[in-house]
Amino acid sequence: MERLKVRRDFVSAAGGRKVSKRAFTLQARRRGDTLPARIGFTVTKRTAKKAVERNRIRRRLKEAVRLTAERLVRPGVDYVLIGRRA
Repeated sequence: MERLKVRRDFVSAAGGRKVSKRAFTLQARRRGDTLPARIGFTVTKRTAKKAVERNRIRRRLKEAVRLTAERLVRPGVDYVLIGRRA
C-alpha cells in the first residue's frame, strides 16, 4: 500500500465513487492497473481551524487504515479519506 501525495491524484480520485460516513468521506477510483492500492488523507480547514486539530484527525484516520487496510483495500485503486470532526 502506498500514499497519495500529488494533488492531481487526489483530484482524480474525487471523480470516482464516494461514500460518506459520520467520521469521514471515502473517495475511490480504479486506476486500471494491478499495482498496490494508494491511499491519501486530507482534512480541510473548514473541518478544523487549527493545524493541531487537523493533524490529530489525520493521524486517527491513518491508524484506522493501518488496522483494517489488508482486509478492505484492493490493488489498482486510489482511495482518499476526507476527515471530519466526528
